[in-house]
Amino acid sequence: AEAIVEAELHFDTMSDDREGGVVKVEFYSNEATKFAEVGPLPERPEWGEGDRRTISHKFTTPIPLPDRVAFARISLTKAEETNIGWNFEATLTLKTDRGRSIVFEGKDLRLDTTGKRRPRTATLNIPRVR
Repeated sequence: AEAIVEAELHFDTMSDDREGGVVKVEFYSNEATKFAEVGPLPERPEWGEGDRRTISHKFTTPIPLPDRVAFARISLTKAEETNIGWNFEATLTLKTDRGRSIVFEGKDLRLDTTGKRRPRTATLNIPRVR
């Protein structure tokens, strides 16, 4: 059976006031079933405006590819500070042992756990595009 061996997470940051809020990425086959997760992603060095960052994560044990892959979920943990916000774009790619790529893409995304500037959003679902 085909298995997922690696995740490549590319983030393009427009602005970032997380001050320690940590990012986690999870992959779901349906609303209730998570099959893979990466994170929490490191905050050092700090992420800044105009920052492009690619994180490659190899899974120590290959993950069986589910029949259906629905979406990826990006979440932001609550940090010590109150000024938590992150504007970004994301391209998330799962790579299989057969050389296939499953890609999720989101543009003009915003996470803010405090709701100080926009409605409180701690998690976002990112659709699969191919």
